[in-house]
Amino acid sequence: PCDPKYHEDGLILYCDGRNNTGGGHSDSAATWKDLSGNGNDLKNRNGVWTENGITIDAKRGQFVLSTTEFDLGTDRTLEIVFTVEEDKYAAFGFQKADRYKFKINGGTPWIRLSESDNSTVDLQLSKAFNLQSASSFSITKHYNQDENRTYYQAYLNGVIDNGKTVDGDYRSGETSLIQLGAENDHVTYHGIRLYNKVLTSEQIASNYEYDRLMLIK
Repeated sequence: PCDPKYHEDGLILYCDGRNNTGGGHSDSAATWKDLSGNGNDLKNRNGVWTENGITIDAKRGQFVLSTTEFDLGTDRTLEIVFTVEEDKYAAFGFQKADRYKFKINGGTPWIRLSESDNSTVDLQLSKAFNLQSASSFSITKHYNQDENRTYYQAYLNGVIDNGKTVDGDYRSGETSLIQLGAENDHVTYHGIRLYNKVLTSEQIASNYEYDRLMLIK
């Protein structure tokens, strides 16, 4: 059901800005078609389509939201292809009462994984990345049952970051919507993939190569 050049095993959500309807591209699409065959379509809430993505301006109340709540599970890989302005955020991820969210600050080397009234969890990257051109971002989540801890690792453009992994607060059995767009976003999202497993470094690198050829202009 999905493009064979992407890794397919464990894929439960796959949206591509070039084919937002499942039968081609439409600039008026109200739904971003899930091409994985699982029926997990995303709803376009006033975002503006480009030829290979959707532009979200949070100040105009634009965002994209899943129609399905996903089990946060124990092992997950979330991959997003996007373009963000240098002084803006790209906010996306599992949205649960604003506690579970991935935010990347353009031009600044950190990723905010979760946020609540009195605490935050940040993944400090080892180097700054140029996010002004389109980028492919992957984050893996692994739950270690023996330690009862959840670990995250970030990749940008198919390369694992040398920064440390961090603990998070996702728990198996909780469910959540996926949202693209929040805060002061001004971002173009080109694609999204969600796996119910932790992809290997080789699989993430392979996915990026297709992102680079087909999505990143």
